[in-house]
Amino acid sequence: MILTLLVLACARPPASTAATASSAAEPAAVAAVAGLSQTPVGEPEVPGAVPPPGSPPTPPLSGMTDAVVLEGLTHSQLEFTLGADLTPLSRFDQSQAQFLATHLAAHPRWRVTRWEGATVAFLRTEDPKLGRTVGWAGYHHDAHGLWRALLRLSPRLPGAEWTDSPLVDHFSADDNVLAIHAFQPSGTGWYDWRAVAIQVDGKVVSLEIHELSRQLELDATSAAMKWITTDLLHLDMFTQDIQGEIPPWGWLAPGEPTSDPAGIDTAVTQDGVDLHGRLNPGRAGWTWARITDPSGRAWLEQLTAAATLERIGWSQDEDQRFWFQGRVPTELAIPAGSAVEVWFLADGQTQPQQLGRWGTGQ
Repeated sequence: MILTLLVLACARPPASTAATASSAAEPAAVAAVAGLSQTPVGEPEVPGAVPPPGSPPTPPLSGMTDAVVLEGLTHSQLEFTLGADLTPLSRFDQSQAQFLATHLAAHPRWRVTRWEGATVAFLRTEDPKLGRTVGWAGYHHDAHGLWRALLRLSPRLPGAEWTDSPLVDHFSADDNVLAIHAFQPSGTGWYDWRAVAIQVDGKVVSLEIHELSRQLELDATSAAMKWITTDLLHLDMFTQDIQGEIPPWGWLAPGEPTSDPAGIDTAVTQDGVDLHGRLNPGRAGWTWARITDPSGRAWLEQLTAAATLERIGWSQDEDQRFWFQGRVPTELAIPAGSAVEVWFLADGQTQPQQLGRWGTGQ
C-alpha cells in the first residue's frame, strides 16, 4: 500500500456524532416510557423503507474537496494514492450472485440488510463484549474516527445520497492504484474532519467505503479492503474445489454455525441498544426484532425493525444456529420489564411468524 499525504487537517474540539432521540435533561419518568406505542400491539407489519422517515442522521456525505483552513483562511487539498488488489470483486458474475448473497447472510462478520432501496452487506467487527457487531447504518466509531464498509448487491433507489454525490471516487475491480480525493464534511462540528468515499464496482457486487477522521490516514479503509477481498478470494477458491451441492453454511470457518441455544441478548451501548444472538429461521427470508413492555406496547417499533432487519443464515437442522445483530440508535431508556420478540418473514410469504421472545434484562 502506498499513501501519499499532501495536506494535514488542523485540530479542533470533537463534535458528537451520535443521534439523540430525546434530551438527557428530560425527567427520568418521561424517558422511561418515551417511544412506546399508545396501545398493545399484535402481529407486526413487515419493515418498510430503510432507513425509515425521521431516522437519526448518518455522517455527512457532503462537503468540499477544496477545504478551508482556519489559519489564514487558505484553501488546501488532501489526496491519497492507495495500492490494492481488488480483483476478487470481479470473480463473481450473475450466475454466482445468489451463492454470494447466501454466503454473506450466513457469515457472522456480515450483516445483510436493506439500505436506501439496495440490498447491502455491512462489515462487522469483533468486540469482546458484543461479539460480531456493527452500528446504525453500518458505521463503526473508534478512537480514530468513523468508518463504514459494505458490499452492495443491488442498485439504490433513484436520488439516493451515495449514488448522486460527486464526492464519491469511482473505480473498477481491475484498478490496482486508487487516486482518492478527501473532502471536508459540511455541517456543524465537522470543520476539522476529513473524509473519503470510495466505490469499486465488480460484475455483480460493489464495494463502498466511507471513512471520516481528524487525522485521516485511511487505516480503516485499507484494513477493510484487505479483509473483504481476502474473504471473497477464499470463497471463490473454495467453490473451485467442491463437487456437488453444499449447504448454506458449508463454506464458513470451522465452528460456524454453532449449536449455542437460540436467544437474543440486549446491551445498552454508547450509541444505542445492541440486540444480538443466535437464531435459525429454518429457511431463507427476513428477520427483525421488536421490543415490547409488560403491557404489550411496542418501543420504537419502526426504528427497531429497521435497525435489526437482516437476512441471516438458516438450516433445516434445528441445532444449527446463526448470528443475528443490529443496533437501535437511541438514547431513550428501554422500558422496565421489557422483552425482545424476533419475527421472520420467509421469502414468498406474506405472513410473518415469531421465532422467539426473550427478556431484555432492563
